[in-house]
Amino acid sequence: MRKAALETLPLVRHYTQLHQVKWFRPIRPIPIVLSRNLKVTLKPIGVANVDGKSLILAGQVWKNLSLSPFEFRLWASMLKVGVLDNNPDLEGFHWLEMSAPKVGAERELSVRSIEAVDLLGDDEFRLVINNIEQAMKIVADVPKQKRDKRPDPKQGNFFE
Repeated sequence: MRKAALETLPLVRHYTQLHQVKWFRPIRPIPIVLSRNLKVTLKPIGVANVDGKSLILAGQVWKNLSLSPFEFRLWASMLKVGVLDNNPDLEGFHWLEMSAPKVGAERELSVRSIEAVDLLGDDEFRLVINNIEQAMKIVADVPKQKRDKRPDPKQGNFFE
């Protein structure tokens, strides 16, 4: 964590130099109910007045991993449905992307906003929620003993 903090704090400082931040308030994780069976928790950095607008500030600090375009669309859509649509004081978000553009490179700051994302439409959003619920049902139907099964030590790990 120390190394990640040392690499990302200068990028946050750079953000505050690019944008006028009048105030900032950290916030607790936000539970969002997407359906009767599905609740997710988003963990933004906080709320801030940025360039005269009240925005959610969020982002990621993984150096060599970032959200795919679909994952970002899904995250932004969940934030809109679960937070922005229910709080008229909030005007959007800034996603602080602090990853390296390629492995071995230095981190760079990229700021994404709600205006720059193609949010999921209602039908597409419902389909994603339905698919997640179906996957949860499949996992729930697997007996606990099979889910907790230890891997065979003689079997190699494909991902290592």
